[in-house]
Amino acid sequence: MKYYNERTEEQLGYDRLREHLITRSNTEEGKALCERMQPYRKPGGIDIELSRVLECKELLEFDENFSLEIRDSMQSIFDQSSLEGNWLVLNDLFRFVKWLRMVRDLISFFRSRKEKYPTLWSGIERLDWKKDLLEQLARIVDDKGNMRDDASPKLKILRRQRMVLSSDLRRQLNSILRHAAQNGWTEASEITI
Repeated sequence: MKYYNERTEEQLGYDRLREHLITRSNTEEGKALCERMQPYRKPGGIDIELSRVLECKELLEFDENFSLEIRDSMQSIFDQSSLEGNWLVLNDLFRFVKWLRMVRDLISFFRSRKEKYPTLWSGIERLDWKKDLLEQLARIVDDKGNMRDDASPKLKILRRQRMVLSSDLRRQLNSILRHAAQNGWTEASEITI
């Protein structure tokens, strides 16, 4: 815009549009992105954005749904995992695995429709995707967010030992209960742990 100044946004109603988008945004990152938005000053940028909007509209109206399971911010997990020597708690690791799966599925969704949505695909194909990272993490965390027994050799040994000890303890307690029942000290027939 040749005559763009502080009042231009107000005269165009862009300030009201920005505020509306901020209130509709679900994440802090989305709100910050809306706060930084400015009207396009070059026609080429407007054409690209209009193409994206039209493709999004067509996608939402006529194409099958795809899941965006993780909609809240992942920034704290990225920050925490970027610190050398730090680790993620299991719940955060599971959220990260689910987010990676969502990114993988999103890329796959748009790759199969790149001719139908070329403008959207052009933005998605540049995503830095680490397929091997998801595979490595999926060997640690199962689909329900639990640590896999074989996540490490040491954990596998410890969990097997725990299972053996638990079984031994149950056998001993059942033996004690049978002895107590035979002597008339209890009417219980089963131990619940």
